[in-house]
Amino acid sequence: MDKIWESIIFRALRGEKNVPSPFAKDGVIESLFVVVKEQGTTKLGYGFLWCSVTFRGIHLSRMEVPDYLHPVTIDELKNIKLPDIKFEHLK
Repeated sequence: MDKIWESIIFRALRGEKNVPSPFAKDGVIESLFVVVKEQGTTKLGYGFLWCSVTFRGIHLSRMEVPDYLHPVTIDELKNIKLPDIKFEHLK
């Protein structure tokens, strides 16, 4: 996995806010997590991470989404205007 994104993913999944973006001097990493299914107390879904300036981003799929990440539901996602994220593929 790309070392830059790996660090960003770990910080975002810990719930850190205002993570400086390595892609733009004045950028921060934005995030949005979506719950697709709930199994008991476990919420499953996916997430988006992106730079607030360059819009370089990644998609995290099939993940447990903890409440401290302030996830939205699929229905709530319909009302959210996301930027045009330029998704990268990690190896």
